Amino acid sequence: MAQVYLIAAFASTHDAMKAETLMTRHEIPARLIPVPPEVSAGCGLALRALIEDQAKVAAVLAEAGVTVDLYQLLRDGSKRTVERLEP
Repeated sequence: MAQVYLIAAFASTHDAMKAETLMTRHEIPARLIPVPPEVSAGCGLALRALIEDQAKVAAVLAEAGVTVDLYQLLRDGSKRTVERLEP
């Protein structure tokens, strides 16, 4: 069964940690993970959330002034596909 996640990549570790705190405050399930190899990000950390929370995640981060690149990660068995999402 395929799993689809939202990946938020950050330019700095500070932004990644701030994003994790913001998700907790807004009760959006998310966690910090190493940046997937298919994604290039400056700090090496990314936030993984449910794809259906994309609009909430983007709104919370935008309101807090956190710059982020959003991606969709599809995992189907051992196959992984990453696609950049438009803002």
